[in-house]
Amino acid sequence: MKQTISELEQLWLDGMKDENGRLPTRMEDDEEEEQFWRRHLEKKRSGEHVDEYAKEITQALLTYVEKGDTVLEIGPGWGNYTFALAEKAAALTCVDSSESCLQFLQRLNQEKQLPLTYVLAKWEDYQPEQHDVIIGVNCYYRIKEIRRALERMNAHAKKRAIIGMTTAPMRPHYLDLQAAHGYHLKYPRRDYIHLVHLLYEMGIYASCNIVPLTKTYRFTSEEALLKDNSRRLLAADIDEKVIRQSLAPYVREKDGVFTYEHHFYAALIDWKPVPLLRKPRSGFS
Repeated sequence: MKQTISELEQLWLDGMKDENGRLPTRMEDDEEEEQFWRRHLEKKRSGEHVDEYAKEITQALLTYVEKGDTVLEIGPGWGNYTFALAEKAAALTCVDSSESCLQFLQRLNQEKQLPLTYVLAKWEDYQPEQHDVIIGVNCYYRIKEIRRALERMNAHAKKRAIIGMTTAPMRPHYLDLQAAHGYHLKYPRRDYIHLVHLLYEMGIYASCNIVPLTKTYRFTSEEALLKDNSRRLLAADIDEKVIRQSLAPYVREKDGVFTYEHHFYAALIDWKPVPLLRKPRSGFS
């Protein structure tokens, strides 16, 4: 018998689709997802692997972890937070559905020799041991059974469960283009607030910490600048002159390098594990 899902769960599923109502291939095809990570991690093999903006998130995450805690990280990817967490925790378990990501972390840890355990599994299917703290940052985009994933976090965290999501307002030139020229934009279809509402429906009163972030985009050619900053435009014909004019107030050029500083946020949603409601709460009172 098909399981009934709530309106909030359906909203999450609908948000996985693109603006044409189609589910992108990566959302369903595990091999396509693995190939994406394989290509992406090739670019991370040289230089600093941790994103600059992630350091602010790391400092906030570390406040949830005490010396001696066992930590489980869902979907660590290329390790933006992994090694800082492992340096403070007694032990850290990395659960990821990508073999490429886990191999990347193992390679980085060859010199660090931190207490890491690697598990190749999808979180919603994995049966973990209890851990003091369970953390997952930006790792929910392919999870269809989102309630099940949250239930597992709640069930297997002894002290605290933490969800992290970066929530980025449109780069300001896009909003200018919409206001001045009527361009339609490809807005994100899911955000942290969807998970806050779903946790509430489950009987969990979560806290939410908003962390201000800054990311500086760098482009070595005007062509790359225009291409990257037109991605969210839903238009058949794009006037490069108009795009160039819209970028002018926000972009700086020096020695052939174009920089665009963008301000956005991370939402850290945390809760102490609780017994869940047998019947999902619906509505607001």
